[in-house]
Amino acid sequence: MTTPSTDGTPDRATTLLDLARAYVTEPGPATLQRLRAVVRRQPGFRTATDAVWDDVAELRSRDDHAAVVGRIESAMPALFFSPRAHRLLADAHEALGDTARATRERRTARLAVTSVLRSGDGTAERPWSVLRVADEYDALDARGRRSVGQRLVRGEGESDGAPAAYDVHTCDDGSEAWFDVSALRPVGAAR
Repeated sequence: MTTPSTDGTPDRATTLLDLARAYVTEPGPATLQRLRAVVRRQPGFRTATDAVWDDVAELRSRDDHAAVVGRIESAMPALFFSPRAHRLLADAHEALGDTARATRERRTARLAVTSVLRSGDGTAERPWSVLRVADEYDALDARGRRSVGQRLVRGEGESDGAPAAYDVHTCDDGSEAWFDVSALRPVGAAR
């Protein structure tokens, strides 16, 4: 694997697969941050998800599993490490009889959701961090919780002086789940 540059970001020769393997080998905050940084820089990262989920829902309603695979893969690598994307790919590959690919995609989906759940405990003091807003719902689902309300909370300044941002979900069991979404701001956006 190519080593990261001196500023901690991967150089151009490092692939998402390299970074995912590094995270599997050493599942800590630093390796996760490097992987997520590269995913966030993929073309279409900020715009792909809602349109993809809508298209996939329609294709799944018609049991068009090959088209589901094609639609999600057309949005890669912008959807890489999305628990939902990898779970949907696993289901589609399974329906198409490709159990080896289904197994790989399920493993990646579990790894992606686990990366969120290992990032904190979902409290205000230790919120979970996510790559996308959709990952919040995947994390809640993995914990057997369902969001019945969501609000954005601005917090105290981060190390760069910008306000932190949190999505706070009220869950069906009456609990709250906190997600740090500070890193989801568009590059160059006013903080």
